[in-house]
Amino acid sequence: MRRFLYYIPGVPGVNPAMLADRGLLDRFTRRPGVPDASDGLIEYGVTPLDAPPPGAAAAGPHAGVIVAAGNWQPDLATTTEWGDGGGGKFWLAIEGGGGRGPKPEDMERELGISGSVITLADGKQWRVPRIRTWDREKMAYLPNLPQALSPVGGERYEPKVVPAFAAIDALADRIFKAFAAAETVSVEQLFADAVSFLSLNYRIGVEEAAMLGMMDETDAVRVLMTAIDMEGLTVHAQEMSVCGLVNGTPRIEQEEL
Repeated sequence: MRRFLYYIPGVPGVNPAMLADRGLLDRFTRRPGVPDASDGLIEYGVTPLDAPPPGAAAAGPHAGVIVAAGNWQPDLATTTEWGDGGGGKFWLAIEGGGGRGPKPEDMERELGISGSVITLADGKQWRVPRIRTWDREKMAYLPNLPQALSPVGGERYEPKVVPAFAAIDALADRIFKAFAAAETVSVEQLFADAVSFLSLNYRIGVEEAAMLGMMDETDAVRVLMTAIDMEGLTVHAQEMSVCGLVNGTPRIEQEEL
């Protein structure tokens, strides 16, 4: 099993609160939508260091620690390419280097969101969560996220996405509107949104995705379209000859050479 190593400088040890403060707690949770350690974490090891890894900068009174999934000692002798993953809050590297990163199954959460498997630029298959689904019978765009009954007046109740997933549901709504209006988005935003969806099923962030080189711009758009079921909605609209609905694609800002 290949894995990412996370170097946290300036501390003698680490706990879940410290991981959360550095935006790393979700790299060790069993399921998405858990903002703390209350639902349990995967097994991970913490290795105190006498000196920072080569290529990574230290800060504070302590050399820092390495945090990684699993309970075996990290291979630091062959891990040499460290990248700044959070403005100095942490550094990350692929254990052992050599250009071979963790496989999707190495980072897959024990519990995730159902969806479709697609092959990305790295040649590997990733399960993209279906955040929204077009329901042909109800003629409605329905969330495919954990929901709970919520009162809407009187004795009426309706299912609503639970608060832990409200942000990702809002993201899906924004992405749908961007597609429908063919809005212009930056490359950075495109990748960040695609990784946000993938992180529901994998312990991964923008930093890991970039280090793996797992997708290009076309892949990022495919991830977004799959997550919001744009194809299902568009096909049904075309079948019914619905006027005025445009299956646009967000325009990507062109970087100046």
